[in-house]
Amino acid sequence: GNGTHIITYSYTDASTGCVGIDQAVIIVWACAGIEGDEKVMILLYPNPSSGIYNITGFELGTEYKILNESGQIVAEGKTKALEARIDLSALSSGKYFFTAQLAGETLSMEMLLTK
Repeated sequence: GNGTHIITYSYTDASTGCVGIDQAVIIVWACAGIEGDEKVMILLYPNPSSGIYNITGFELGTEYKILNESGQIVAEGKTKALEARIDLSALSSGKYFFTAQLAGETLSMEMLLTK
């Protein structure tokens, strides 16, 4: 249905036991016209990361903020390409949140930083 949907998926390598986890956010909203529902896919990867994240799905110039678990802004910027790189390697390991405005809604995605 309409709204923000977070898809979390994981993969376990049978031979090594290594586990990979990632998330994708899909925003669905109703629109008038014969085309039907419009869908936008936002990808943030790799997640977890040791510091460098890629994000796709935003328009150029989209402003974003990175918040720590206390809600403090630890980084912010604007997307300069359709696929943006975000470098959090100077921050400590932990959980952070990517936030941005998309189609009038605030999008928030969890980022896990591991070192």
